[in-house]
Amino acid sequence: MKPKNAYNFGMDEHKAFVAGCLHDLCNLFSDDKKIAICNELGISILPEEHIDPSLLHSKISKVMAAELFSVEDKEALSAIECHSTLKANADIMDMILFVADKIS
Repeated sequence: MKPKNAYNFGMDEHKAFVAGCLHDLCNLFSDDKKIAICNELGISILPEEHIDPSLLHSKISKVMAAELFSVEDKEALSAIECHSTLKANADIMDMILFVADKIS
């Protein structure tokens, strides 16, 4: 997500930049690898994610952002986690990253 987009919506530009840079950290992992990582880390896998394991990259990228890059900001981590499928009661950063991901 471009910091300018964040500014236009009154969001913290740094948080948006972090979420935009880190949201696809594990997108290149194979589906089998994503499932294995989720099992190893205790990340729950929904029935829909068993059908399409590519969706798991959002959950794993959130953990990687927190663990490998020491991201602690809850808004940025939330946006990373739900950028593929969005979530109920999404905040503005969640929604902007979701849309930015779809049009990129």
